[in-house]
Amino acid sequence: EDKEVREQAKRLNEKLNSLFAMMEKMGPGAIEEGLDNFEDIFIANLRGIVSFLQMQVWEPQFTIDSLPESLKVREVGKKGLIQVRIFPKDDVWEREAQERFVKDLESVDPNVVGMPVMAYYDCQELRVSNEKAGMWALIAIWVLLFAHFRRVGTAILALLPKVLGIIWMVGLMGALGIDFNSANFLALPLILGIGLVFGIHILHRVSEEGDHQGIFGHSTGPSIALAAITTMIGFATMIWADHQGVASLGIVMTLGVGTNLISSAVFMPSFFAFLNKHFGYKVRLHK
Repeated sequence: EDKEVREQAKRLNEKLNSLFAMMEKMGPGAIEEGLDNFEDIFIANLRGIVSFLQMQVWEPQFTIDSLPESLKVREVGKKGLIQVRIFPKDDVWEREAQERFVKDLESVDPNVVGMPVMAYYDCQELRVSNEKAGMWALIAIWVLLFAHFRRVGTAILALLPKVLGIIWMVGLMGALGIDFNSANFLALPLILGIGLVFGIHILHRVSEEGDHQGIFGHSTGPSIALAAITTMIGFATMIWADHQGVASLGIVMTLGVGTNLISSAVFMPSFFAFLNKHFGYKVRLHK
């Protein structure tokens, strides 16, 4: 009904008629040749597919018995259970990826087994066990210190540089980006015993001499420093180990002995001087 649309349709009809007339004059050409070429290729492909299907041989349904014996021994149990292997997409030696992978597996089957699962729980048990060992070692050390000094306050003072040294060690680990792992967790119980005697020697020297600032003026300061430095050198040789856990244990132990040296030989004399100056407190080990 629209006059403009009728005019457009008429012009389109004229152009189509002109096109068809031109194509009739052209006769067989590129279009027909293209179609012929397509038919040849299509028929050749179809012939190949038919030939492939004709070559297929009917076989019975695939079953467990169809597997090679070497594969069945590894993957099929005596009761007919089939082992399913699941491979992680992330590096499961990294703690976060390992925990995520194990939790995903256990959400499907709580009895899942494998190296990542074993490593996850092994590391967890090592961490808990070393924490308990460190706690019991701290309690045992404090009991021995109390039995030696016979005073609660003095025993706490002897233990103070060790506690400060561990706190500083953990702080340095955080600053250096060093995390605890299944290997360097051993440093927790070890570091409690190594260097503990530093604080005890400082207490005895201050009690005998009454000099809070002259620790290095006697044999006590140099002896403590020599013992600490030689111990640090021994543990520092582990830093260059190819094993990452052994190397990290060497770093943690070196830091722990170093911070314990500073807390015992530097902090404690200054702390005793502060107590003496402001509170009149003097270290007395014997009545």
